[in-house]
Amino acid sequence: MRTSLIMLFIALANPVAAQDWMLVETHSIPGQCRQPATCMNQAELLQRNILFVPIEEQLALLQFLNQISAIRGVEAGPEGHASISYEDITTQLHSLPKGEKLAALVNHPGVYFDSEKLDADSVTASFATYVRTHLTQAGLKFLTKEEMENTPGRPTLSIRFTPRTESAGCIIPFSLSMSISEETVMVRNPGIKSSGSAWAGSAKENLANSNYTPESALKEVVEKFKKDWEAANPKQN
Repeated sequence: MRTSLIMLFIALANPVAAQDWMLVETHSIPGQCRQPATCMNQAELLQRNILFVPIEEQLALLQFLNQISAIRGVEAGPEGHASISYEDITTQLHSLPKGEKLAALVNHPGVYFDSEKLDADSVTASFATYVRTHLTQAGLKFLTKEEMENTPGRPTLSIRFTPRTESAGCIIPFSLSMSISEETVMVRNPGIKSSGSAWAGSAKENLANSNYTPESALKEVVEKFKKDWEAANPKQN
């Protein structure tokens, strides 16, 4: 008779990169063994899986497993201490379906917003207050720089305003864009990190509408974001 023993590890060469990944192993040990730590050399590895479990959900999972465990305190054997390779993670990531358009906004942790350049320009001086007020009302959290540095992905919100210009008698309308960028890793090589867009929207001056101002463009883009945010994070009744 043999008994199954579940062992959980978080193991990567880079501990920071491993915070949302768990290595779950199932070992079979002799049923008569009362001290598993002394029987690991007799254990048979049944399966090894890599799970993506958000760091905020890991504590609840581990507490539950601790409550139902008959045996605790088993140290990892040599195999348990082995690092999970990027190739292992790539296999898991490659099999994941591509996320929906607004998936990146679901349960979003918040953004850091540096408005120094906007504040310094008389045309855009009021933009930051408008954005913070309306997006906070929608449910988006604004992070301090320190909070952003400690948030996976370092999410950042940015607004770019390009003034109206004229060239060779042609009018180039002013434009405004807003985006949330985050650090991302490549599926084929999780060791490579770059920057990606979690959301982006833009608006251009309507030359046929003399009442269309930079503030109008800002409002249009903010409303686009709020609509997408509410679709991704519907309020519970």
